[in-house]
Amino acid sequence: MSAIRIEPALGPTRTSGGGARRADDVNFNSGVLLLNLTAWREEDLTGAAVAYLTDGRHQFLVDQEAINAVLPGRIGQLDPRWNVQTEHFQPQHQGMLPLDEEQLVELIKDPWIVHFTTAVKAWSYESTHPFRDEWFANLDQTPHRGWRPSATHTWPARRAGSAGA
Repeated sequence: MSAIRIEPALGPTRTSGGGARRADDVNFNSGVLLLNLTAWREEDLTGAAVAYLTDGRHQFLVDQEAINAVLPGRIGQLDPRWNVQTEHFQPQHQGMLPLDEEQLVELIKDPWIVHFTTAVKAWSYESTHPFRDEWFANLDQTPHRGWRPSATHTWPARRAGSAGA
């Protein structure tokens, strides 16, 4: 799954003491989440996820693994256009995706959110991503307007007075 929504409680959440995940359990990518924050807080799902990750047994894909583990049966799929990943645009990966050709064409023609999932991001000097220019057009609407990567610098230095400077 590429994008998820959290369904209302259908049963207890699984904490670190609730057993291991099965190989056929639903798995998702946490790049795009639609959450019911009231339920998340009321059920202390953050606490359950932290407990799962700090029991010394679980480290795989950290946030994704924890959310998958503590929400069994409560993960619903969103339209995949909400999380179109870099691999969707790469012919060498397209054959491994669980999509037919028509679905893939629709996804890459009309993505609603483009998720730069590989090590080479839109802002990387070597990027050839088809949405790179759109990413820079959006960057140009921020205080970093005009910045472009060079072979030696891949992200702008923090400006004086900016957060974290």
